Amino acid sequence: MTRHDVVPDLAAQRRRATILLAAFALAIVAFRGRAWFLAYGDPTIGLYLHVGLALLRGHLPYTTAWDYRPPGLFAIYAAALAPFAPWLAWNVLTSLAFAVTALGVGLLARECAPRATASAAWCAAAFFVLLAPENDGIWGAAEVEISAFIAWSLWFAMRARDKGVVAALWSGLLAGLALQCKLSALPLVLLPAAILVMRDVGTAQKVRRFAVFLGAFAAPMALEAAVYARAGALPLLLFATFDATLLRTRGVDFNYYRVNARWLFGQFAILAPQIELAAFARPAFPVAALASWGWFLVALLSIVLEGELYQRQFVLITAPVALLGALGFCELLRTYVHARALRRAVSIGVFALTFGLHDYFETVQGATFAFHRLVLRDAAWRADESSAAIAALRRIVPGERSILLIGQSPFVYDLLGIDSPTRFPYSDLLLDPRLSIMAGIDGGAELRRLFDLHPQTVVVSNLDDYRYDPARVRAIRTRLALDYRRVFAAKEFSIYRRGKEPA
Repeated sequence: MTRHDVVPDLAAQRRRATILLAAFALAIVAFRGRAWFLAYGDPTIGLYLHVGLALLRGHLPYTTAWDYRPPGLFAIYAAALAPFAPWLAWNVLTSLAFAVTALGVGLLARECAPRATASAAWCAAAFFVLLAPENDGIWGAAEVEISAFIAWSLWFAMRARDKGVVAALWSGLLAGLALQCKLSALPLVLLPAAILVMRDVGTAQKVRRFAVFLGAFAAPMALEAAVYARAGALPLLLFATFDATLLRTRGVDFNYYRVNARWLFGQFAILAPQIELAAFARPAFPVAALASWGWFLVALLSIVLEGELYQRQFVLITAPVALLGALGFCELLRTYVHARALRRAVSIGVFALTFGLHDYFETVQGATFAFHRLVLRDAAWRADESSAAIAALRRIVPGERSILLIGQSPFVYDLLGIDSPTRFPYSDLLLDPRLSIMAGIDGGAELRRLFDLHPQTVVVSNLDDYRYDPARVRAIRTRLALDYRRVFAAKEFSIYRRGKEPA
């Protein structure tokens, strides 16, 4: 075969790959379209941005703003905040992590497929993008970054048969970064190490590769320990990342499962087509089975260890289910070639309908937001609670510097240009007894201290959450009734000003 025979094929493959990648990028933007117009709609993301911005200003996580997640996650958000405006930073970060995960899942599928074909890779990437959890599930929380790091860590571990020590180094570093997002990801980060040990190589090579993996894995933790030790804040780091995580894991909220049983069923229903296809998956060899089925099982374990279930956590199982579904789909294609025409038509119809219903909903929602915001210029249409609260505060009490937020995104403090009056700006830490124990504080006492500072303005929402301590909620309402008057009321929140109306 001459060179001229090869070049046209390569050129055609590159064009096809470019078109498919562009389609994936458009799909990600379309399915996350709503998030781009809801700048600060999730208090958890607001906390990440709040701590990330504090880090950019020279304050280590936990010193001025507390959360139980490791510092690496906030360093990632700080890196995104450095070049981008806050509303753009987390959207770019999440979309990029989502795309990187899709690419990693695709490459991993090619490694795991019995016949290493490009079709398995494209199918896995498409399944991840097209049948991801609903928009809120890829909102921008730590699970998106964890999935990206784990997908590539597993891929490098699989490639270690050819690349050896270099692949083990990258696999370990990426696994260490995944653990930096949440310690509940521990079962996931053990998986690439197990794959390295299972490789069919000599004992000396296994030991060397595992040592390199372990060293790279520990590097982020060693670096942050050194930084905190030098700043004299090592106890803060150890408590937040280890003690608090263990306390949170121990306090599993089983009532949450009961209250949200129907909702949880819906999350699995979204992944049902891929789960059905996964039953036909035949990974190439034992290590591939560990990288696919093992990934799914340890992802479920990580979700359970979290102690609570939220929509975004299902991102952790979306990637391995997409991988398994693609392997099963490719296997079915080989056997369906000779099936009866009616059976093929019915199966294809059911499969297309499943994709269509989910993706139609997400695309229409994104397009509707874009129409109202970009064409009609209606910024108030379905505005997220934080943006609405900021607009109301700037209109009612312009320039106010003494504000207490309860049930709001902590990043509202930053957007208003004022300091948080507490090291625990995420108010669930004060209202939910389980989270207060995790943070090592008396939430009721901290609430009393905050009200004793006599803030001029208090913004309150969502005091009816069943997880909140009734006594603490009553105390808030009593202080508001005694010392404050309500000056603004919306469906989601109310604004109170200190002092009663004149008689």
